[in-house]
Order: sequence, then C-alpha cells, then structure tokens
Amino acid sequence: MNQKTKKRKEKYVRLPRNEVMDMIFGLFKEYRAWGLRSIRDRLRQPESYLKEILLDIADLQRSGDLVNTYVLKREYSTAPYASAADAIAPGGDESGDDDDDVGEMEDVKLEK
Repeated sequence: MNQKTKKRKEKYVRLPRNEVMDMIFGLFKEYRAWGLRSIRDRLRQPESYLKEILLDIADLQRSGDLVNTYVLKREYSTAPYASAADAIAPGGDESGDDDDDVGEMEDVKLEK
C-alpha cells in the first residue's frame, strides 16, 4: 500500500475545556441526543477528550430510542423535544449493531 492510498487519520488539537463545554452545550441546543462521532466531527476535538467531558455533563443511553447517543444530564437540560426522532442529531445512531434489541419485548394490545 502506498502513501496516497493510506487513509489519514485527522489529528485534532485540544481547545480549553470550558470552550469545548460551551460548544457541546450549543450542540445540545440543536438536538437532544448526539452520537460521539457526530460530536467529534462537528467540534474537531480528540475523541478521548470529548468522552472525558461528556462523562461529566451527559449520560450515554444504553437502550431505547436514543441508544448509543449522549443526552445531557437533567441538571443541564433545558430544551423540550417533541419526540425521540426529533431529538437525535444526524448520524446519531452509531451502534451498527441491531442485536441490542434481542430479547426485549414490546407491549402490544391484541384485538379479538
């Protein structure tokens, strides 16, 4: 493989934490839920740095409609959202793994 065909991984320079937090809060004003890759692509910050900050201000959703996305913790959230579909940022569902729903059941009303 020559140098031209190798995919270059972009390196991002860390901005001060308070500036990154302000940018993250700005993103959450647009959408309720954001995937890590979407945040990284928008803010151009190192993924590990973003995870560190998000750990303090957001919760990673492990199930439901917003699985594998970050949602602000209640103490930071102020914006109401009409539905889960309106709340997810573009590219927000990054799981790529549909096996998360295996074994989960949904209540269905049966008509006779």
